[in-house]
Amino acid sequence: MSVSAPLEDVTISEQHSIDHVLSDEELNFLGQLYSPRKRRFPWRQLLFYVLLAAGAVATFCYAFSRFSIAVDHKAYLEQQVIYTQAPTKAVLDATKTLPAGSVVAYFEEQWVACTPWEDGWQCQGLPIPSS
Repeated sequence: MSVSAPLEDVTISEQHSIDHVLSDEELNFLGQLYSPRKRRFPWRQLLFYVLLAAGAVATFCYAFSRFSIAVDHKAYLEQQVIYTQAPTKAVLDATKTLPAGSVVAYFEEQWVACTPWEDGWQCQGLPIPSS
């Protein structure tokens, strides 16, 4: 078992005398290890984040156009029934008795009519006969 010398006994007489322990070839090798290298621009990473951002924007636009209620404000001002999508003839016939200002929407594969009340809205499915 080898015993190393205590730290107090180790002295280095010259400032750069430790360089003489390694050969010139070893010093060159270590110098190459720590030399700065020119890194390539990360085009793939940039492309990934650009496509990710484009996908997020496209998803937002799709969700906004799919799930938002497009209200015709002119119909509201004229106290008519507001439709969120183009109604069919059966829907128009079913909504003739609704009060002005009602909103008719196609939601979860059925037509729903929401009527304004003093304390909120009342929504119910429209009784549309199947063809």
